Amino acid sequence: MLRRNCVLVSGKLLLDSFDEGLELTEGFFGEETVLTGLPSTLTVRALTYSDFFLLPIGLFNTVLSQNTSMRKLVDEYAAARAAQAQKLRAKPTAKPGGRGAKLTRSLTRSFTRRSLKDKPEARDRAFAYVPVTEGDPRVERMIRINCLRTPEGMADVKALIEAEHPAPAVMLPKVKGPEEVRNLADLLDDYQRPTRLHVIIETNEGLEAAVEIATSSERIEALFFGGVDMAADLRCRNVWNALLYARSRVVHAAATAGVDVIDVPWLDLEDEAGMIREAEAAADLGFSGKGTIHPKQIPHINRVFTPDDATVAHARKVLDAFAAADSGLLVVDGKLIEKPVLRSMTRIVNTWEAAQRG
Repeated sequence: MLRRNCVLVSGKLLLDSFDEGLELTEGFFGEETVLTGLPSTLTVRALTYSDFFLLPIGLFNTVLSQNTSMRKLVDEYAAARAAQAQKLRAKPTAKPGGRGAKLTRSLTRSFTRRSLKDKPEARDRAFAYVPVTEGDPRVERMIRINCLRTPEGMADVKALIEAEHPAPAVMLPKVKGPEEVRNLADLLDDYQRPTRLHVIIETNEGLEAAVEIATSSERIEALFFGGVDMAADLRCRNVWNALLYARSRVVHAAATAGVDVIDVPWLDLEDEAGMIREAEAAADLGFSGKGTIHPKQIPHINRVFTPDDATVAHARKVLDAFAAADSGLLVVDGKLIEKPVLRSMTRIVNTWEAAQRG
């Protein structure tokens, strides 16, 4: 059990905050770095993701204030993150909501989601900050609240409807049935909140009711496939083949409702090729996009889910051919194409045009 009010240091270098903590994500220290300000000098190396140590929050803030080189690296990385902000709604990047200091606000500007978990301070900050934050207009903002069946989730809903400025969107984890979504949607209607809903399907019950959940409210903009929790629920390995049926069910539900469907993030930051392979497989299966956990993943994911020029040119050729012909069956470039394919061709062109505007 991790102690509260401490900073978890792991990865190379991953500082994750608890309560009042500050998070700095992977990439700050390419070489061994010595931090002063501790009772004894602490050497921070590029750790593996299984290694970690804890620093009390006050002590970490002292370290940060006494190490200008570290602060400079943080500021430079924050600027780089902001520059990487891109929009395809299908690519939300997660950030925990519990942050202290003004510095952390700049670090979160390129991210579309803030996660509350069970942190009262995070709840207050997220609902005060996310709706009014300034930044790249291409980046959509949402708050991941706690499960609606928990006291923490109910507290999040209370904060949502009482906030001075409405949250643009919230993400709902561990949804098991359509009644959870309908109840929240009705409450948002009563309080005249325009908040949109993004629903995570990550439980066996949610998978069984995926179509009913997807069609339960017009506020729903996207379904998310939560592979880690789903694998635990299904008692299977968290690998592509084992979760293929579950992924397919979620894609089917989203298609039935006419909403976007987003695949689970790739968690290995060092395996870029693996991430691209899985993103391509998700695109082939029908996903609109794939989640990310780090800004450096965004360009690769966007490339996978944005049609290339050749694909767009072919789609337009097919659309033009059917527009000029009075037939439901044509041969284009030697291939027999039926009229139902027009929906796919139209979607390709629309996706490409949206990416160019974004």
